[in-house]
Amino acid sequence: MMAAHANSPALGVIGKDDDTRCVIREVAKNSTADVANLRAGDVITSLDNEPIRDIPHLSETLRLHKPGDEVTITVDRLGVVFDVTVVLRRRAEWSSENDDAR
Repeated sequence: MMAAHANSPALGVIGKDDDTRCVIREVAKNSTADVANLRAGDVITSLDNEPIRDIPHLSETLRLHKPGDEVTITVDRLGVVFDVTVVLRRRAEWSSENDDAR
């Protein structure tokens, strides 16, 4: 897996690479995901209508975008599915201590 770069876009979520779904384990403070009110336990099912299989696939899909891109994330929260639209920000804009966030 490619290392994250401070200028690359990221949501600010942490998950386990061995999950069979894209389950959020933690949300980085002040990140795009935090501003969008994503929570631990949420499952990201798609990004811009592209099905997301797991955390590594989310990282791959995010690398196709750039900071400032507006994307729609489909989330399953305890069986309730909803969309949230966010503007991707550079990791350096919010990341201070958690470099594992995607």
